[in-house]
Amino acid sequence: MKPSVAAMYPLRWAHWWLAAGGALMAFVVVLSLMPAPPRMGGSDKLAHLSAYASMALWFAGIYRSSRYAAILLGLLLFGVAIEVLQGLGGSRQPEFADVAANLAGIVLGLALGRLGLGGWCVRVERILLPGVRDGG
Repeated sequence: MKPSVAAMYPLRWAHWWLAAGGALMAFVVVLSLMPAPPRMGGSDKLAHLSAYASMALWFAGIYRSSRYAAILLGLLLFGVAIEVLQGLGGSRQPEFADVAANLAGIVLGLALGRLGLGGWCVRVERILLPGVRDGG
């Protein structure tokens, strides 16, 4: 199902922004499903938080704040699906704490969007394409 154009900011390069977001998500899938490197102490929860905050902020640059709940739900389900796949793969263990760190990252990314970083793609396009006003 294609999202409503009204839900997105008017972006000239909308397809490219969305494709890059998809590539970011694919990168997270690959890193999440490949065999885990040996731990050198510490926790991987900061990596989970950072990755999901980055994805949430990425999509907050493309979609208006009215879509933040959908972004939250979509990324949360994405993270849960990865944890399920990790459990099926055998080389990694699914962890509830990973889902919690993912959720914290999503909330952080969307909070940054609410605090003024939302729609950042529009500002980037205005810098790179001065004088172009519409998203067409």
